[in-house]
Parts: sequence; structure tokens; C-alpha cells
Amino acid sequence: MNPARSTLRGNRRGPGLELMVALVLLLVAGGLFLRSHPIRVGKGSNPETTATRPVGTEGSDVLIVLSEAREARTPEQWNLDQVWLNSIEQEIGDYEVTSVAAVTRSGLEGAAWVVIPRNAAAELSAEQILEVAAWVENGGVAIVEQPEGPWRPLIGLNLNRAAVRDCRRITSFDGSPARGRAREHVISMPLRSTLMPYNPPSMARGRDYQVLAEADGHPAIVSIASGRGRTLLVLFDLGTAVGHMQQGTPESDFSAPRPEDLRAPSDLTVTGAMVTDEEMQRVEVPWADLLERNLFYLAEGHRPVARLWNYPGDWRGAFISTHSAGDVGSSAEYMTSWEHENDVASSMFVVATRMSPESLARIGRKGGDVQLQHVPPNAAGAPRRTWGVRRFRPAQRPMRLDEQYERVTRDLRPYGPLSANRNADTLWPTDTFSGFRALEGRSLTMDSSLGPAPARLGPVPEQVGYVFGTGLPFRPLDRNGNRFGFFELPFALSDGNPAYSTQWMRMLVTDAADVFHTTIVGDWRPDTMTSFPSYDAIGGWRLAFEHADGQDLWVTTLDQYSRFLDARQRSAVRSSFIDRRLTIDARIAEVERDDQGNYIDVVPSVGFPARYRGRPVEHVWIDGTPASIHDVFISGDRMLHVVELDPGEHRIEVFYGTMIDSGRGQGNP
Repeated sequence: MNPARSTLRGNRRGPGLELMVALVLLLVAGGLFLRSHPIRVGKGSNPETTATRPVGTEGSDVLIVLSEAREARTPEQWNLDQVWLNSIEQEIGDYEVTSVAAVTRSGLEGAAWVVIPRNAAAELSAEQILEVAAWVENGGVAIVEQPEGPWRPLIGLNLNRAAVRDCRRITSFDGSPARGRAREHVISMPLRSTLMPYNPPSMARGRDYQVLAEADGHPAIVSIASGRGRTLLVLFDLGTAVGHMQQGTPESDFSAPRPEDLRAPSDLTVTGAMVTDEEMQRVEVPWADLLERNLFYLAEGHRPVARLWNYPGDWRGAFISTHSAGDVGSSAEYMTSWEHENDVASSMFVVATRMSPESLARIGRKGGDVQLQHVPPNAAGAPRRTWGVRRFRPAQRPMRLDEQYERVTRDLRPYGPLSANRNADTLWPTDTFSGFRALEGRSLTMDSSLGPAPARLGPVPEQVGYVFGTGLPFRPLDRNGNRFGFFELPFALSDGNPAYSTQWMRMLVTDAADVFHTTIVGDWRPDTMTSFPSYDAIGGWRLAFEHADGQDLWVTTLDQYSRFLDARQRSAVRSSFIDRRLTIDARIAEVERDDQGNYIDVVPSVGFPARYRGRPVEHVWIDGTPASIHDVFISGDRMLHVVELDPGEHRIEVFYGTMIDSGRGQGNP
């Protein structure tokens, strides 16, 4: 054996082995580094879809004239005419839409009411206004908002926009036929709008026109008789007043206000910050709903119409308990377990990847409703999409909304599908419309992100109640003035917000049934007891179910509520009114049946006025069979009767009495 050769071989192996060891160590160190500092692959921003022009239902009792929507550069240019679509959809049900160019007398025939919002009114020609005037004289009811242009033939003068002034409050509503608190509360309504002065030179107040409501002491709603018909002149900008109340008030560049020192990225805010009116922070009254309701009661005093009730059967309102699970994950199951044991159900908002498929399956088996809790991709803790091998996944980026939706949908199977969303902690882009556009075009039919933010984010607004002015779902408006396709349903209670209390829960639930007939959505978070432990946090959640059931509210989930809204959209009512007889033809949409073959509790009911010019309903016939009016549900303000129907075609005949209402049998105070 040659020693020199052996030494040479040893020298050759040494560097190679050291190099391999170094490479292995380098790879291990690199892997550990990448696990703690993964490669970011893009920002994962949400794709957006703009809202499109709405399509109504041909032949509806209510016809709405719309101008062409255009992208607005400033809030002052924002076309809010389609707020009227929300108002009609909430209070009446279906509607028909026509363009300004299509307004002719023959095109108006068949409608009971014609609604002409502000921008559409400004575009009608003098000839078209004469056509509207002729239609009104023949018995129609026109609701016209701040009409600018040659409207003298219908309203007695041409209004001058140069004389418009700001107005701040409804100060009287003497013309409202509603009873009790439903009428009293609307008088205290804050009104952030503009008002046109009305002083017709050749008409006398009380003789030629009646002032039905006032704002800041000036006429706000005026009734003008014309032939056999009536014009309701709305002198304030209802679209702006209700639109900003329901959707928030944007800054001059359409950005959303942001609280100082908010614990969130600078391009995110919370939805509650969009409510800038100090009077809308702790709100026990759904002012937008009451304003719309009282206005349409005025129209029904001249031409009654049928409507689709806002709830199945004769429920007086609805209560929906929700839980924003956030990062709690499977620990949140204690809430659905208690609800299952007590034969109640709620909707659990779940963040993608935070809850195992096994946990989701257990919630589904117990009858729980699982929905999406979207975390904006730029928010801390957003779920991430990763690339790699097994547990080694060095490349990642935040999941977009559609990816979060797909992940929760996959983990939830065979339960689902998802129908609703709530943004985590109410986080919302400061680009106001970006959040809505991210939701548009998805498979979601409802969003419930508007509401009080949790205190864990820092100095958030202290809010509770009808902060967004409504207890009914509505469709938000895009910057181009068109409505989005999904519903927004604000939540009124959050035990994570400092303003929450069990007392507020009791008051809101009671009044939703007795007075307002609205939907109360509460958010009881699984992590509240660890962050802000109190009796109100857990006691209020458990008491809410019993209290809501005792008030005859529909205790339901967002999934069932979405199914009802779908059935209501697919249903339609038509009516004719001759000699104090209201004839209603109702088409109630088919709905699913349960295992016993019964319809699930999402069948829409039909409502009609309880009085006509002071005269009560004397007789009701349903599909040729008389019904006792004393057994028919009547609303808390004593203005509406509601009848339950099965899916299918129905005819309801309502006969109003010939004698002045004495109150007997009608539940008058």
C-alpha cells in the first residue's frame, strides 16, 4: 500500500464532505428562515364588480321612473334616486322600473302609484309632465321628489333650485294616519338633507293643497288634489337623507372616515365610522323605516295597494343571533352546543382555515348555520394561501374574498351553501365602494358588516341600536348610482362594543315586535368573555332567545332569512280598487318542504291597509271564502292587516266599510 496515494484520496474526500454538510446546513437554515419569513406572492387584493341597472317586475302596482346612472366624482353628484327602490322593496315588495324616455300616459296606465325621484324629475320634458298630470287627474297617485323644471301644471309653480336650503329635522307629521309611537317617533327624526321652498302664487294652503309634514318648520310633504288623483310633493331630498343614513356619509373624495389610533392598517376603517351624525350613535328608533312607512301610508289614503309582508306568516318581526368566531376557532362550539341543547339556532361567522372541518360538521349536525367571516387581505391575521410541499410551504399570500369563500365552503361540506358574509371586526376599506364591489357578483346574497365595532380595535365609536337607520335589509348603492345585487342587513347589537347592554337588547327586541316590525340582529362573540367578561355578554345572549320568542318575533338564522327574501323576491301582488273594494291577485313563490312534506317557514304573507279614509275593513274574502277580520293579524300602528297564504295563485277581496270607523274590533288605542 502506498501511503502517499492514501493521503491524496483522503484530501480529495474532505472538501466534498464538508461542502455537502455546508449545503445541508444552508438548506435547513433557509427552510427555517422561510417558515418564519415566507415569500410573499402578491397582495391578494379582492377583484371588484360594479353594480348594474336594476330590472323590476312588469305590471306591479308601483312604477318607479329612473334616470340613467353615471359615475359620480363627488358626493354632491352622487345619484341617489335608487334609494326609492330600496324604500319600495322594503315597505311594499315588488315594483316596475321605467326610464325617463319611456314616460307617457299610456306607459303609466295600470300603475296605482308612480314614483318620480329627484334626478328623474329634472329630466322630464314639459310634454311628459303634462302626460303625468293627465294620468293623475284620471285617478293616479304621483309621488314626486324635489321636481325641478316645468312642473307648474301639476304642483302650481316651477321650483327654483337656487332657493334650496339645508334642513335638519322633521318637526311635524300631522298628515300621518299612523297611531301611537310609530307616528310620534318620526317627528324626532334627524334629517340631513335639503329643502325647497313652496309658495305657489295662485294656490291657497288648506284649500288647494295640504301640508302633511314639515321640516325645520317649513312644508316638507304636500298633498295636491287633481281631478280624481293626487300628487304627493316631497320637498326634501329623501334619497340623500335615507341613503346617507343607511349607507353612511362619505368624505368629499368618497373615502370613508377613519377613527384616530385605530388598530388596523391605514387603508382600513370600521363600518361604524361611516356614521358621522352624533345623533346616530345610540339609536332606539329605525328612523329611515318610519319615514318611508309614513310617506307610503299617505299614498294609501288615496289609493290602497297590496304589499308583501316583511316576514313569513304573522310574525311581528325577526330576531337573528350571530357569532363572529374570528380567531377563536373550534372553541366557539360551546355557543352552538348550548343553543342546540335549548332548541334554538344562530349563525356562526367563520374565518377560513380557523376552524377544522370536523368542528364545522358538528355545528352543521346540531342545526347551526355557518356563514363566511371575511378578513380583508390587507388586515392583520388574514388567512393565507400557501405553496410548497407538505408542511414546508415557503410561498404565500393573503387569501382573496373568493378564496376564503371557497375554503370555508369546502371545509363545510356536506353542509351549506354559504349565503351571507360579515367582515371581521367590521373592518372596511377606506375606499367606500371597494368593500361592496368585492362582494358583488359572488354567490353571497347578504352582507351584515354594518354595525358596532369591537373595542379590541382601540377607540371605536360607542354604538348600539339602529345606527344605520333601518332594521330591514336594503341594497347598497354604488358610486354610479346603481344598486348592488346583494342585501345589506345591519346588526344592532355587539357585546364587544362598550355601548352594549342587556337593557338595550330587551328594549330593541320589544319595540321591534310592538312598534316597528323590524329585524334585530345581534352579535355575541365567542371571545368577549375572555376580553371583557361581564354578565351582559353571556347572560344577554341566552336571554335574547327567550325574550324574542315571547314577543312573537321570528327567531331564525341568516340562511333561513335569505331563503325568505328569495321567496319574497319571486312573489308578486297586483291590485285594483273600485268602490271601496280592494281586489288583490297574489302569486306566492314555491318554497322547499321539510321531511314531513310541510312548507318550511319562509312563505311570504300579504298585507293590505286596515282602513281607507277612516273606514275599517268590513269583510275579507280569500279565494272565494269569507274570513273573519277579527282573526286577521293587525300591525302595531294599526295600519295593516296581514294574511297567511300557501304558495300558489290567490285572490283576496277586501271591502271597506261605509260608516266612519268607531274603533270597535280594530284594536284602536
